Amino acid sequence: MKKAKRVVWWFTINGAMLILAGLGLWYGYAWALNLVLFFMWVMTVLRFATVYCPSLKAEAMKVPRTVPRAISVAVDLAMVVMMASAGHFIIAAAWFYQLGCEEYIYHESMEACKCQSSSEPKGEPGCK
Repeated sequence: MKKAKRVVWWFTINGAMLILAGLGLWYGYAWALNLVLFFMWVMTVLRFATVYCPSLKAEAMKVPRTVPRAISVAVDLAMVVMMASAGHFIIAAAWFYQLGCEEYIYHESMEACKCQSSSEPKGEPGCK
C-alpha cells in the first residue's frame, strides 16, 4: 500500500509539472512557468546536496525507485526537451543535471545492492 501511494504521488507531481510547463510555455501563463521554475531550482539544490553530502546520499540510497527507470527518464527528458525547445537552456540544463544526479544515486544504490547480495549465503534474499 505504501508503494502505491508513492507511485500515485510521483505521477501527480510529475504530471502537474508537465502540465504547468505546458501552460507556461505554450499558453503564456507566467504563474505556471514560475511554479515550475521554483520547483526545478529547489529540486536542483536538493539533488546537489544529496549527491555531495554522504549522509544524505546514504539515506537516499535506502529508498528504491518509485517507478521504473524508463518512465522516470522519459518524463525528465520530456521536461528537458520542452524547456530547451522554448529557449530556456539554463533551466533545461538544470533539469538534465537533476536527471544525472538521480541516475547516479540509484546506480550507486544498485551497485551496493549487488555487492551486498553477492556476499550473502545461498538461500538468503538479496536487496529488494
